[in-house]
Amino acid sequence: MEKKKLKTTEVQLRLLKIQETGFFMDSAVISTVPDFDVTKITIEFALKIEMNIESDLFGLHVVVRYKYPVGEDVKKIIELSSFNNFGVKNLKDIIELKENNEFNDKVGILPTLLSISVSSLRGILVAKTAGTILADCPLPIFNPADLCKQLIRNSKIVELNPNDI
Repeated sequence: MEKKKLKTTEVQLRLLKIQETGFFMDSAVISTVPDFDVTKITIEFALKIEMNIESDLFGLHVVVRYKYPVGEDVKKIIELSSFNNFGVKNLKDIIELKENNEFNDKVGILPTLLSISVSSLRGILVAKTAGTILADCPLPIFNPADLCKQLIRNSKIVELNPNDI
């Protein structure tokens, strides 16, 4: 049986900036729920993509929310957001812009960028929840390709201004 050769593309990138853009923790809910059970926490992600093809800049705004059932309601107990800016050499050869703010990731770089961004969120979250009951609830390990598929459907692409970096 003949083996297929996979086409690989070398991508040069660097992480230019990690910036926490928002944090909320509802300490009142966390401390007043009797028998707080970490297995009842649900985790949600949101994503907004910014890019400037001419400047080789690719930015990800990533949001993570922890929700917890309290009585008949589900309350947001944590929300953390960050902006991660990447320099990607020859971005125009990697990302094809389409109509309606859609794009084609020609080489599959987005899962890698998302994984780096969520890892930075994970670290920030560990620091923010240290000493609380949520210290034992780090972001779980996940398949970034699967998360990308879910998030891309709802993401918005906007122009990234290089002067804002």
